[in-house]
Amino acid sequence: MMKCVVLLVDILKQTQQWAMLIDIAKQLFKTPDAGKKYLRECDRTQVSRRAYQAAVTVLTRICKQRKGAELESMVPDLYSVYQWGSRRIDVSQISALICQCYIRLKKPASSSKQVTSHKQAEPGHETAAHLSEALGFCQTVCMGRKTESNKTATAATQ
Repeated sequence: MMKCVVLLVDILKQTQQWAMLIDIAKQLFKTPDAGKKYLRECDRTQVSRRAYQAAVTVLTRICKQRKGAELESMVPDLYSVYQWGSRRIDVSQISALICQCYIRLKKPASSSKQVTSHKQAEPGHETAAHLSEALGFCQTVCMGRKTESNKTATAATQ
């Protein structure tokens, strides 16, 4: 069973299906019922982490290819992956990716004064301040999307 799950994770990584990888990581992270244990405990947690890391790798590749509105549309997805992982798994890679995306989105629209403050945040040099700014931005984007969907739902019911 272990080999099958590892093979599935590898195939999903190659086909860049990050959402399915996250679902697999979430399901494998949960402790199964006593009668439904098909993987050893250490294998289950190892494959869960492997699926999570593969999803982050795929998201990194996808985000490097996107710009502008396409990149901004990835923000809620990145934030949800960060939220789930922050309670369970090391999130240093997804944190760095969120910071990099935030910087790429804000650089063109920001003033020269703000750009100089963000020049310190080269890839691999993200700080806690940059992460908190980026997470605040993610929350704002997510709240904006919820507000838009609520307005659409309200308009549809009237």
